[in-house]
Amino acid sequence: MERVILHVDGDGFFAGCEVAKNPTLRGKPVIVGRERGMALAMTYEAKACGVKRGMTLAEVRRICPDAILLDADHESYALFSERMNNIIARYTSHLERYSIDESFADITTMNISLKMSHEDIAMKIKTILKQELGMTFSIGIAPTKVLAKLGSKYKKPDGLTIIKSNTINDFLRKTPIENIWGIGPQTSEFLKESSVTTAYDFAQKSEHWVTAMLAKPYQDIWYELRGTNALPLNTDKRAPYQSLMRTRTFAPPTSTQRFLLAELSRHTEVVCARAREHGLAGKTFSFFLKTQGLQFRGIELKLSQSTNTPEELIELAGKHLQYIHEEDILYRATGVTLGTLTNAGEIQRNLFDTTLRVERLEKIHHEVDLLNTKFGEPLIHLASSMHVQKIRKTNFISRDERFLARLHIPIIGTIG
Repeated sequence: MERVILHVDGDGFFAGCEVAKNPTLRGKPVIVGRERGMALAMTYEAKACGVKRGMTLAEVRRICPDAILLDADHESYALFSERMNNIIARYTSHLERYSIDESFADITTMNISLKMSHEDIAMKIKTILKQELGMTFSIGIAPTKVLAKLGSKYKKPDGLTIIKSNTINDFLRKTPIENIWGIGPQTSEFLKESSVTTAYDFAQKSEHWVTAMLAKPYQDIWYELRGTNALPLNTDKRAPYQSLMRTRTFAPPTSTQRFLLAELSRHTEVVCARAREHGLAGKTFSFFLKTQGLQFRGIELKLSQSTNTPEELIELAGKHLQYIHEEDILYRATGVTLGTLTNAGEIQRNLFDTTLRVERLEKIHHEVDLLNTKFGEPLIHLASSMHVQKIRKTNFISRDERFLARLHIPIIGTIG
């Protein structure tokens, strides 16, 4: 039986989540990425103005004066992603969570058990996603993963494209070689030198030529474009996050290093707590400062071993902050990212004394997490975060930040 693979792709997913959270934004040019100073995602209204991913905010404002600029809320996006996959899972258990806004599903035999055509199944999923999440998704149906992804990109937004065996070549002729999933700029340039300019040209190459000239990943793509399954679905549930980020804008801007380090400390506490909540640990740690002129200065550090406790990370931030901080420059935002996340249970300890220290800290944070969960608020902070809490109590940001500042209880000690 020919497989029927479905690919679900969120339309401008991050921006779509923001509109779903705040329906008054519907129909407006919404751009996500303010905290990074660049466009990460945008609604189709913003795209119609010419806004593209990676544009600086200055460029965005120039071509789209009415743009609504928002900070990214990755935690919310992960929740929307989980809800998206839960809806797809109502119709098939053969589900691959490919990325935060994309999933593959095998619905080959589901037409029998559900007593619906494959097209009706896809339309049902698409309709429910829109109804329950308040945003649109585009879907492709095809015999292989590569073709299904090609289909979901064919009609956007809110599209449904079906590629059957007898229509594969029609779609391949319309697809430039650089638009094929998995083929990057260097490979596409190499293929163009061999007169391969479309997906159809590539699919028509002989198997001997493909195996002689290209590595296995591209051989698999060649098979998939011809309708032969070469890429199985990975149905193992992936970690809900690939990275965890927290950033805050504050006023008035400051150049005080002590305050900036306290800000980074608090961010680090939060992302580590989120990582522990999901049973994850990170192998990379990065932090940045954003200047009053909207310029970013940052550092990424590779850790000797994965972690989800903040002490070592805060100490590293304290040591490396001097390399990006300048006394005569005002800063208006800070942020940290814990990246390369893996299952915390798979961490391999190396040195005995390090292991004892980490295990002791893990026990402390476990108890802190229990207390914070019990009271529904992060009541307990590291002492290294307290400077920012005291300042915010009178000068800074939001009502809930001031509320948290009144509840500081430094029980762990000063780090760094």
